[in-house]
Amino acid sequence: MREFIKSKLPFIKQMMFLLMIATTTILIAAAIMSYAEAFEVFSLESVKIRGNETVSSDEIFRLTGFSFGDDMFAADLREAAVRLESNPFIRKAVIFRELPNSFSIAVIERKPFAFIALDELYCTDLSGHLLPSRSHKNFDLPVITGIEDVNLPSYGGKIESPLFQKALNIVKILGEGPIPLYNAISEINLTPDGEVSLIGARKGTRIYLGKSGFRNKIDRIRSLIATLNPRGGLGRYHYVDLRFDNQVIVKERS
Repeated sequence: MREFIKSKLPFIKQMMFLLMIATTTILIAAAIMSYAEAFEVFSLESVKIRGNETVSSDEIFRLTGFSFGDDMFAADLREAAVRLESNPFIRKAVIFRELPNSFSIAVIERKPFAFIALDELYCTDLSGHLLPSRSHKNFDLPVITGIEDVNLPSYGGKIESPLFQKALNIVKILGEGPIPLYNAISEINLTPDGEVSLIGARKGTRIYLGKSGFRNKIDRIRSLIATLNPRGGLGRYHYVDLRFDNQVIVKERS
């Protein structure tokens, strides 16, 4: 009997070994199937984008590098956000997962605030960052002119120029107060020595501001408009001169 048992041991060991292999194979197959099912459940099917007005949703999706069907957990969201922020119109981008199969993308854009006429027409935002004017036909913005010898940064960089910063500050002041003048002015012109004049959007009335005291002078323009509004506003004048203290000199159109 003992000899019989001994003779069967190698066979039993072989069977146990084969059984272990079969069990392991089944477990691996089950794991692969489970992973495949999980991959399918967490694959990208939709993207929600908000905060964009200038940059199209298609462009934003292209910049992320995502593709529908991607494994959502394999995507590097921070890297995708950095790619989005490489677009000069996008100041900040945040991406997060909405399980099981969606990404949510929120962007803060740099809003075109004014044009600046240099070797060609560029845009700038409120903080002075250089923007392409590729979509300028959609923007109704005042134009800053007369600035020369500016070292332009790459798109998205800040324009470092004292004259430009002076002009930009004037544009900001025009948008303030009880009577905003931002849309009433088509051009802010600067001379090399810092003299500033504005050009009205309606009839091209030129407004001379001089070199300083812009907030006070623009407030005087608002007072003048409030007084003249029933009679046609600034458009009735060929020019308005505010370069002298406490004086408003005007020339009516003939």
